[in-house]
Amino acid sequence: MAGEDGMRAVKALPHRQVTLPRPSTASAPNTVNVTASSTAILAANSDRVYALIVNYSDTLVWLALGNDAVASKGIPLAPRVDADNPGGQFEIDATNMFTGAINGIHGGTGNKAVVVQEC
Repeated sequence: MAGEDGMRAVKALPHRQVTLPRPSTASAPNTVNVTASSTAILAANSDRVYALIVNYSDTLVWLALGNDAVASKGIPLAPRVDADNPGGQFEIDATNMFTGAINGIHGGTGNKAVVVQEC
């Protein structure tokens, strides 16, 4: 039934709370050496509820979710500024949950370190 202003009342849907399972322990921070070829940073993990990847290298690193990483494509992680300021970060939590494999690559030479924490 429409009101005087012509608007129709709509019944609100009930709110549903979602509870994610919590692992008993988090992994220890791990350093992964990313190369100029697609490198596995995190394996697929259906129990993942949180992950953080931080670029500690002097070179831009690109991430790919569920695919091989390709330089200059994907999610960029900025290089570290100096010893006190790590580079770009990619965080996975309940707002952007991804449980698949994550790969990285850079366009420079040698190995470039990223630090990974997962739980």
